[in-house]
Amino acid sequence: MIIDMHVSLDAAPEPGALVDRAKNVGLDGIVLAGSDGSFPSVDALKTAAKDKGLSVFAATRVKTTNGLLLCLVPNPDQPLAEGWAERKDGFFVATTVIDALKERGGIAIALRPYDREVEKPMGDTIFTLVGLAACETQNPKAPQSANNLALEAASNLELPCIGSSSARTPEELGTAATLFRKKVGTESELIDALTHGECWPIGFGTRIPRPDRPSNDRRGGRGGDRDGGRGRRGGRGGGGGGGGRGRGGDRDRGRGGDRGGPRGPGPGPGSGAIPDPMRSGESRGEARGGGPRRGRRRGGGGRGGPVSEDAGNRRDPRENQELPENLGNRVESEREIADDIGNRLRPGERNRFAPKEEEVEDPTDHRGNR
Repeated sequence: MIIDMHVSLDAAPEPGALVDRAKNVGLDGIVLAGSDGSFPSVDALKTAAKDKGLSVFAATRVKTTNGLLLCLVPNPDQPLAEGWAERKDGFFVATTVIDALKERGGIAIALRPYDREVEKPMGDTIFTLVGLAACETQNPKAPQSANNLALEAASNLELPCIGSSSARTPEELGTAATLFRKKVGTESELIDALTHGECWPIGFGTRIPRPDRPSNDRRGGRGGDRDGGRGRRGGRGGGGGGGGRGRGGDRDRGRGGDRGGPRGPGPGPGSGAIPDPMRSGESRGEARGGGPRRGRRRGGGGRGGPVSEDAGNRRDPRENQELPENLGNRVESEREIADDIGNRLRPGERNRFAPKEEEVEDPTDHRGNR
C-alpha cells in the first residue's frame, strides 16, 4: 500500500479533484495534515474517496523549537486540549509535544530534519529527542544532501523511514510516498505499522536515474548500442552491423561511403602557394566519394597508383640543387691536418706521467758468464 504521508490542506480545494489526482498518480492513501495542533475534518474527503478505493487519514503539523513534527493520534476527531504542549517564543517545545502525544497513544515523526529552508531546522538535535517514531528521509522539496543526512541519522537511531510530497497543490501530489507492507485503513492501524517499522520511503519521477560509472568502464568495448554515444556496431565500416560511429546521431564514418560533397578547389594562381607535384594525376578511386582526389597517395605500395621518383619531397623538383660531395664534412679536404692535433705536449717535450721504460736483461746474453 502506497501512502503520501504529508499533504497540506492547500492541496485540497475540492475533495473530488484531490481524490482523482491521488488515484491517477498511483496512491492508495493520503495523510491530510492541519497545522499548529489542529486536525482537519476529512469526512467529506473520505466519502468521495470511498468508491475510488483511496484511504484518507488526518494528522497535524507543528513547528517546534527543534524543527517540524508530524503528529498522529488514534482519534483525530477529538481536538487537543488547550495548552496540550508547552510553547516558547511562538514555537512548541519538541520534547513536550512528543510526551503529550505518547499519553494519547499517538506518535511524532521528524519532517525534513536537515532542510535549512525549514524555520529552526532540527539538524543533529534529532539525536537528543527521545521518543520519535519515524523520520522523513524522502522529500522532493528538500535537497538531496538533506535527505541523505536524514537517512544517515535515521539509520544510526534505528528509526523507521518515510517519504512524503509535502504537497500544497494537486500537481505536487505523490512525488514521494511511503510503501507499507500491509493494508491500513484507520489512524490506529497506520500508527501501529509505523511503530513496527513496516514501511519504506519511495520516490516517483518521470525520469529513471542512471547511476554514474567510471569513464574506463567500456562494458564490452565500443561495440553495441549506446545512447547517442560513440559506439560502433560492425567495425569501422559505415555499412557493417547497422550503425556508424556517430557522436549522438546517424553519422556514417565508413571508408566506403559518401564523405559529403565535392572537395574544394586547389590553390589558384597568384595565391602564393607552391604547387605540389604530388597533387597531380588520377584519383585513387571514386569509391571514396566526394569527387576525385587531386593527387597520388604519398607512398603506400601500390594502393594509389605508381609512386613518382620525387615522392615525399615537399620541394619543387625544379628547385632541387646538386649537393656538394663534402656536404656535412666540417673540415675541408685540402686543409692540412697537423700531426700533433689534439696533443697538449710541445714538440720534444716528454710526458712526465708516462710509465718509465726499464731496460730488461736479455737472458741469451752470455757475455758475463764465465
